[in-house]
Amino acid sequence: MQKSKANKKLIEVLGPVDDLESYVKADWWRNLFNANYLRTDGDLVEDEDITKKEIDIFLAALNLSRDSFILDLCCGQGRHALEIAKRGYSHVAGVDRSHYLIARARKINKSLGW
Repeated sequence: MQKSKANKKLIEVLGPVDDLESYVKADWWRNLFNANYLRTDGDLVEDEDITKKEIDIFLAALNLSRDSFILDLCCGQGRHALEIAKRGYSHVAGVDRSHYLIARARKINKSLGW
């Protein structure tokens, strides 16, 4: 039985990839981290109890003072940064490449009166 070109390509893709960029667009994240992301992963990324537990672990591990400077890289909608700020840390910032999620973080931040 001969393998079709499509099957050969599929086998190549499923194996080790020497050059991932040739298979994945450079801006892959633009279409992933938007409203669909929150619809598909919202049960985790918008669960306040999970966020609080994650921050409990984070703060216990780092033993930071309230005036520490904290940067949340890839902050998404800001759930971790906002939870840290709610706990009285005064120098908290978040950075993300998703304009949609940053806009959402700003909206949440504003609704909290900050």
